[in-house]
Amino acid sequence: MKVLKGMLYLLLALPVALLTLLMMTCLALLKLLLPLPILQQGITHLIIGLAELWAGASGLLYRWVHAPRWDVDGLGKLSHEQWYLLICNHQSWSDIPVLLFLLNRRIPVFRFFVKQQLMWVPVIGLACWAMEFPFMRRYSREQLQDNPALRRKDLEATQRFCERMKKRPATIVNYLEGTRFTQQKHDRQNSPYRHLLKPKSGGVAYVVTHLGERVAQMIDVTLVYPKENNGFWAFLCGDLGPVRVHMQLRDIPEHFKTGDYQASDDFRQEFQQWIADIWQQKNDFIEGYRAENKVE
Repeated sequence: MKVLKGMLYLLLALPVALLTLLMMTCLALLKLLLPLPILQQGITHLIIGLAELWAGASGLLYRWVHAPRWDVDGLGKLSHEQWYLLICNHQSWSDIPVLLFLLNRRIPVFRFFVKQQLMWVPVIGLACWAMEFPFMRRYSREQLQDNPALRRKDLEATQRFCERMKKRPATIVNYLEGTRFTQQKHDRQNSPYRHLLKPKSGGVAYVVTHLGERVAQMIDVTLVYPKENNGFWAFLCGDLGPVRVHMQLRDIPEHFKTGDYQASDDFRQEFQQWIADIWQQKNDFIEGYRAENKVE
């Protein structure tokens, strides 16, 4: 039955996604061919509206087919007219649609930091560019050692992105772990957090510094899946179980908005400790929830 429901949802949702993607691609090409800032801004607004319509329609279909029983808190104090920085632990490919369906139109549309290689993926890369996602390069440790100046490229891309985001409310999503959690990655990192990988603070610090006058609060999301099988197919089939979604609004300390993460050792250490404290609280929440609900 769950597989049949998954196929039904896919049958209903796929045409909606393809139609939306086709319309976004046409608008993105128009934006590419009309390099006038005022026209590009208008086209970007239309593309964002399409993205919100798609998320709303897909979410309604999902609720109609599966009637998910997700345990959610923290939605009441959010606004579509505010800038937000959203951080979340990264457990599964299901994380993104779960958050999209829950937060669509409650906060501004998501902007993700995406890998540079995605730019060259047909259609998807163009859509990401049109929605002004920041493309980030990933350099090996050897490349950075040979050419330390490469570190500046991602920082410059983040700075350009932050300048664009000042024009209209946005939600900047950052998965601090940088990758999905697996036990193998956890062991390889020797992470001090039982249920989380080590967080990376640099990207968040740069966003806070360059958008600090607009981003007053950070949405701290903790996801806990009651089942080990929480991949995208399980999501499509509605087989995630009662997912626990804990959202907490955190004020960003004012002095973090004017610091220099790269140049100041004291500031960097204080910022990293702030993130580490948040990550410890997140780990403790997951530990308590799993123990209370007897989740292995």
